[in-house]
Amino acid sequence: MTYTKKCRKSGGAVITPALQALTSRATPDSQQGELQGVLTSLHALSMVISPLLMTSVFAWFIRPETSLYLPGAPFLLALVLMAAGFLLFLRARPAVA
Repeated sequence: MTYTKKCRKSGGAVITPALQALTSRATPDSQQGELQGVLTSLHALSMVISPLLMTSVFAWFIRPETSLYLPGAPFLLALVLMAAGFLLFLRARPAVA
């Protein structure tokens, strides 16, 4: 469990600074503080909403009266959300000539 948690945390430790670097390069100097504030706010908001959402989804799909017993539903929801984010990224990315 500890090894898995460390691997997961190390991925976030690499992705967050890389995301901030990419977005800060595309933002004018006069708006850097606003950008970092928005990124930090979104990160904090996701840290609050994610456990609440995923535990609710898990509880819903392991209820005795549910027609579909699926304890992996939070992982499937995470997959769908990540795919949606990836599609938004591809759509918003400027075309390279």
